[in-house]
Amino acid sequence: MKALYSIKKAMASIDAKKTLKVALSALVAVMIFIGGLNGIVPMKALNFEYVPPIENFPDTNGGIYVFGKYAPEWGGYHLAIDMRRPIDTPVYAVLDGTVVGSSYMQGFGDKNGPGGVIIIAHENKYGETFYALYGHLKDLEVTKGQTVTKGQRIAKVRDLVNDYGKSNPHLHFGINTVRASYAGYTSESNSAGFVDPYIYLEQNCTTFYCDLTVTAGKGGTVSGSGTYENGEMATITATPKEDYVFEGWYENGTKIEGATASYAYQVRAKQTLQAKFVPKTQLTSDGLDISGSLQCGDEVSFTFNTIGGISPYKYAMYVLKDGEILYRNYPSSSNTFVYKTQIEGDCTVVAYCIDDTGRKVSERKTITIS
Repeated sequence: MKALYSIKKAMASIDAKKTLKVALSALVAVMIFIGGLNGIVPMKALNFEYVPPIENFPDTNGGIYVFGKYAPEWGGYHLAIDMRRPIDTPVYAVLDGTVVGSSYMQGFGDKNGPGGVIIIAHENKYGETFYALYGHLKDLEVTKGQTVTKGQRIAKVRDLVNDYGKSNPHLHFGINTVRASYAGYTSESNSAGFVDPYIYLEQNCTTFYCDLTVTAGKGGTVSGSGTYENGEMATITATPKEDYVFEGWYENGTKIEGATASYAYQVRAKQTLQAKFVPKTQLTSDGLDISGSLQCGDEVSFTFNTIGGISPYKYAMYVLKDGEILYRNYPSSSNTFVYKTQIEGDCTVVAYCIDDTGRKVSERKTITIS
């Protein structure tokens, strides 16, 4: 009864009136699996994609029984998805596989006769075998022992008349990860290995990719760019140049807290990350020195002294009077400027220095030309 109890507890919160999509989203969130699966496993295989077993999968078209719904008339929980479709709707093999059962059984029929059921052994993208059951069928097109290909039509949906005489054609689609089983509802002996078929196919039989781009700011190099499978672990590395230190990883201008220079994490979406580096010593001003004559018509020399930062440096100097630029020297690799004075009166000298990281410092001083 332990397996039955687990199902009852897991499925108690499912609202049967909701669409299957909502129910399955909830199932994904809480990882409701019966037997064997302990959570989402990282995807590894490449170029792997299942084919839906029927059109508009997994829409139930009004719903009969979703996976795990309690069926009082059967005294158990449903082990598959029932998807209502018109009679003669084609049914397809979800992947390549081998037919392990193909027959007509009363359990998949109605008072008018037995219904068709097919079980196919497939392999997921990890090379693990699982068994897909396709039930309530007609016109079976495959036989036991036959090899089928992904997307191959294997049968059609048959009519199914319920106990009230109402036509209710649908595909009963279930997956067992342990064995081939014709069970449709839980009991002590038959629930092991059954999983929600839609969740199982999405997690184990399909692949999503994410592009990861890592870039470096001034002062270092990075590695780790590439295309990763959703959920795959990526390691990105930032290596500072001499005189620099790693400052952090940023995404859209926001720093990623806790991300070290060598950072491993699960890739879940397309991303662009940038590594930022800063000089070991900060660029600061050490004053603007003036030498020479301040007589009008004479030359005067200005030297902008700085400390720290990362070479090479770029310098600029402006001489302004009443907001008008009298002299400009930019850019220059020299921190010394010579200016021939032109107009008497007070002037403002402004000097700038920019280091290789783009950090900037400035200094200004007022001089009087006589």
